[in-house]
Amino acid sequence: ESYRTLMRNVGRLCVSWHLMLYNNSADIQIPQGDYKLIVPAENRMLAGAYNEALNESRLNNCEWLLLLDQDTQITESYIDSLNHFFMSGAMVAVAFPILENNGLHLSPHTYCLPLGPWFFMKKLNNHGVVEGCVSAFNSASLFSVSEIEKIGGFPNEFPLDMLDTCVFYRLSKKKKSFFVLNSVLQHDLSV
Repeated sequence: ESYRTLMRNVGRLCVSWHLMLYNNSADIQIPQGDYKLIVPAENRMLAGAYNEALNESRLNNCEWLLLLDQDTQITESYIDSLNHFFMSGAMVAVAFPILENNGLHLSPHTYCLPLGPWFFMKKLNNHGVVEGCVSAFNSASLFSVSEIEKIGGFPNEFPLDMLDTCVFYRLSKKKKSFFVLNSVLQHDLSV
């Protein structure tokens, strides 16, 4: 879903981009295309895929890394909000949309740092720069390559579940700023 909807809308993007597909399921055949295709010998889960994308970003001298899981629907509005973000020049660690599933707010949330990202979470609905403790899903999030490198990349200790929570927790502890895009995307939560 993400690839199909991205390809339908990416022509609207105001910056140059490189696309890499990471296929953790060797039994699913993906044809070669106008992208770099990586099929690892073993399933390296999300942390492996994201760190490979981070490395690819470094090799291509990219400032930003957009992560997409397979189950997020990309829209014109989302691409327009990315364009607005790029033109704003905001200095943040991550920019991300609001993710929903059938009217249920999935991401992002704010929380109290001493209690961690699992207690007293509140929906984050306002757009623009946000300070403080924030947790968001990685899918459709645009990460500053340099800020992710400063926290050591995507931690392999959380290869799948809680990876996004850990990354945002580490960025929040370093008092980084975030940007909530003026866009709501549908995300098919796998649990």
